[in-house]
Amino acid sequence: MARSRVKLPEKETEFIELFRAETDRAAGVLAVSYLEAKLDQTLRTWFLDCSEMNRVLGSFSAKVDLAFGMGLLKKHHAADLRSLGEIRNRFAHHVLESNSFDVKPIRDLILDLSLTKFWKGKLPKDEFEKTSLRGLYLMAVRFILLALDDVRLARRTDEQVREDVHRIRESRKPIDPLMVIGALRRIAGGKGS
Repeated sequence: MARSRVKLPEKETEFIELFRAETDRAAGVLAVSYLEAKLDQTLRTWFLDCSEMNRVLGSFSAKVDLAFGMGLLKKHHAADLRSLGEIRNRFAHHVLESNSFDVKPIRDLILDLSLTKFWKGKLPKDEFEKTSLRGLYLMAVRFILLALDDVRLARRTDEQVREDVHRIRESRKPIDPLMVIGALRRIAGGKGS
């Protein structure tokens, strides 16, 4: 079966261009909604084809917890995904207080992203200060999309999934059962984003 890859613009600025005409609220919600769809697609490539997975993959936070628990995401990507989800939820559910990337707590969440901290340390101070919060947010989304693309997005057969599970069990990279249990409890309890 052929592998499919997320089709992203080649330059970071082209990804940001997709959202230029949108309001901050729309860009904040749509970018992470796209990211969530790709995370869902990535997770489904690691499961047998069964309808029961729809319950497990119900919320964004459950998807993040499950991907991290399976070793598909690095710790800083999982933390950034949680923050990005919180930003999206602020825009979607706090309409009167959250209409811009420049308002608290959205601003603080963006400045706390691992990629933002990385860029802040690498760029000259005046260059970093010229970077918009919207740009930092969209760049973080894009970089996480690239990380997900590396995991494997192709649809696989049940036999391929079984082989991968066997290979993971044999490897030194264990799946953290507490993370998986936490994700399943969140679904069962109706908690999460």
